[in-house]
Amino acid sequence: MIPKDEIDLSNTNLPYFYMPEALYATFTLKGKYGDMLRFVQWAYHDWLPNSGYETTTNPSYSVFKKNHFLEEDGKFEAKYYLPIKFE
Repeated sequence: MIPKDEIDLSNTNLPYFYMPEALYATFTLKGKYGDMLRFVQWAYHDWLPNSGYETTTNPSYSVFKKNHFLEEDGKFEAKYYLPIKFE
């Protein structure tokens, strides 16, 4: 979750990371342990070269709606964000 107001976290014990505004390709995933790694490999090695986009130096990231390490069925639901720009 992103706070609506700017909050100065520099003098707290909370870790923080600044993410600049960028264009991201978004993928919705459901799977089990190991599927995320295979998906990321597919996204960078298959989808990206054929998409007409290229990646940037911004980090990719995932937001988990359901975490496979915390669920009894061992499955996850997540959105994966891949930074892109036009070639």
